[in-house]
Amino acid sequence: MWLWMTALLAVSLTPSTVEHEGVRVSVSIQSHIYTWAITNLGAPPISSFEIELHNTYVQQAPAGWAIEIDGDRFRALATHEREAIHPNQTKEFTARVSSGGAVLGRIPLTVGFDGALEPLTLVAVWGPVRKPRSMVVLVALTVAGIAVVHALVLTHRNRKTAAGTAPGDG
Repeated sequence: MWLWMTALLAVSLTPSTVEHEGVRVSVSIQSHIYTWAITNLGAPPISSFEIELHNTYVQQAPAGWAIEIDGDRFRALATHEREAIHPNQTKEFTARVSSGGAVLGRIPLTVGFDGALEPLTLVAVWGPVRKPRSMVVLVALTVAGIAVVHALVLTHRNRKTAAGTAPGDG
């Protein structure tokens, strides 16, 4: 229980918006749909979007953007300069996340610009990441611990009941 409360508190205290060098990324998560809203605050036109996502499907990009999926990498490219994200514009990219081992975590998101500028990587954007091995081990140990405690309680109760029964009462 405390693990979930800690996770909820961490999510509520960590901003869902990251801003760097004229680019703002706002993340919203509703059910199993992640949305990354990319806003150009004055940078050159943004013509590419790239993020590594774990266990996603149905990735979507704005109209006029081509999508490339390579394993867990979701990349979208503006098909024409007019489709890029120009200053003071916002465009959204989405992905649906399956429940198979993905949890909320911080991941890098890279945007590319028209022209000769180097791509910009925002390093701490919310997204689905692979479930840490420690979490899987913790769940397995918790279930095993509950089973052991349950067996001990039943054994203690059966001994108590057997000790309270008279020899001819059966």
